[in-house]
Amino acid sequence: MPKLAASNSRGGHDRPRRMSPVTGSELEFYRQMESLHAIWVEVSRLHELPQVLDRALDYCLKVTRSEFGFVGLLNASKQMMDVAAIKGFEPSDPTFYERFRLIPVRPTLFGMVVLEGRICISNDVINDPRRVGQPNGHPPVRTYLGVPLRVGSEVIGMVGVANRKEGYSDDEGRLLSTFANQAAVAIDNARLYESQKDLIRRLELLQHENSRQQQQAGIAELGRLALMGTSPQQLMERAVSLVASTLEVDYVRILELLPDGQDLLLRAGVGYLFESDEPLVIEDFQTDTRFEASWLLREHYVRSGIRAVIHGEPNPFGELAAYTKEHRLFTEEDVLFMRATANTLAESFSRLHAERETEQSLRRLKEVDEARLRLLERLTFVVEEERKRIATDIHDDTLQILAGLGMRLQLVAEGLNGPESGRRLRRLIFDLRPDALELGLAPALRFYFEQTTTGIDPELAIDSQLVEELQPDIRLMVYRACQEALNNVRKHARALHVAILIREAGGGIEVLIQDDGVGFEVPAEIMPGHIGLVAMRERIQLAGGRFAITSEVGKGTTVRFWVPQQQAN
Repeated sequence: MPKLAASNSRGGHDRPRRMSPVTGSELEFYRQMESLHAIWVEVSRLHELPQVLDRALDYCLKVTRSEFGFVGLLNASKQMMDVAAIKGFEPSDPTFYERFRLIPVRPTLFGMVVLEGRICISNDVINDPRRVGQPNGHPPVRTYLGVPLRVGSEVIGMVGVANRKEGYSDDEGRLLSTFANQAAVAIDNARLYESQKDLIRRLELLQHENSRQQQQAGIAELGRLALMGTSPQQLMERAVSLVASTLEVDYVRILELLPDGQDLLLRAGVGYLFESDEPLVIEDFQTDTRFEASWLLREHYVRSGIRAVIHGEPNPFGELAAYTKEHRLFTEEDVLFMRATANTLAESFSRLHAERETEQSLRRLKEVDEARLRLLERLTFVVEEERKRIATDIHDDTLQILAGLGMRLQLVAEGLNGPESGRRLRRLIFDLRPDALELGLAPALRFYFEQTTTGIDPELAIDSQLVEELQPDIRLMVYRACQEALNNVRKHARALHVAILIREAGGGIEVLIQDDGVGFEVPAEIMPGHIGLVAMRERIQLAGGRFAITSEVGKGTTVRFWVPQQQAN
């Protein structure tokens, strides 16, 4: 520093102070200090450690006019020093730096700097006793200056420069040491910055992993609920809650595309349907020109959004979407999560549509069944009315005509069995109009069997276990079926006994007709020629009942049928 001349005043006015002239070396020192301050300001603004090391080492080489140099930083054990930056030479071996970047801390030209925390100068390195040699591929070192990197009282490393042509003096040592102390603070801050970045990165990874696990757990839970048969509406409400909590968004909603392909049904939440089939992210509705936000989104100040299509065949079922009021950057994991949730919902929508189709099919079958019943009732009514008309006509007209003809044709009456003809007519009338049904089902069947006897009929036993008499329509249906079965026994069975059991069972009427006749092998389908059996089966099935025939050659036959009372009524 320039020295000030001492005052020689003995009272009175002081004479003006005279300054000693500034030497050239002092001016150079001032310029170096100004340059050091400027570079320090520049380095202190850097945050990345490689940038700080590169810029600081570059300045050290320039200010000392050295050929090459390095920065070494102590490791955690302080037993090794890592060459964190090097400038001034490029080794021919690409593995040189990795193989020799660690320098043991021991009493050498390098090690003394950090061990003793002081400046080390050698202008004859080759003959210096502290020299321990150098690795192959390293340029020869002739002169050397090393200064510690100190933060407070702690030495964190060193700066070493080499091969200044004039050699190194204490001035270069002090200047480089001054800068090194400032650079050490910048290096320490950069290392702290890197630690903070690493901590933030690890926290982000941990948060990302937690978020991913939460998303996977949510998808698994949603899939479990779907497998358990949770109703589609409950599953959609759970999905909305899952997306809202996992992605931390403000709004979530599910829209279902109705069969017309135009209208949408809001199943959960609120939102807007996009036209694209692929997963879509809108980072900012205010700047994105692809879509115009709906009035509902504008009223809720929605800023960002993400949506996934709920795919179906042949058309999509709808979409799942989430929105935020703040600007949000959705990640690829968020897109995958939304897609997985939408796929799970697709299965639920598929089940919902299948249930709807099943309900519609059942409703159509019910309508067809009801139409068949109405047709059966109508046919039964028409047939019975026609039977009554024919029976009345025979009774009121035909018998009288026959009686008149009998009186006139007495000569040929010898060949005509009058009583047998009358019996056949009475049988026909009985078949057409069973007035005996008014007495009850069992008496009517007994009366019919006796009135239509052929002289070789089997013995008939009727067991009616009904608590009360049947309604007229079902009574007539059971009567006609039994009548047809008895006729078949007479014609084909050659049985000695036939029994009819009538009882209530399963909300309807069950009838068993068993004979001990010759039996037969029951075909898979009733042959077209058996008109009576076909008619009996069709009549019972149209009424919603069941019909079956079991038989075995030599062991008789059983006809079993059941009709529901409600259907028949």
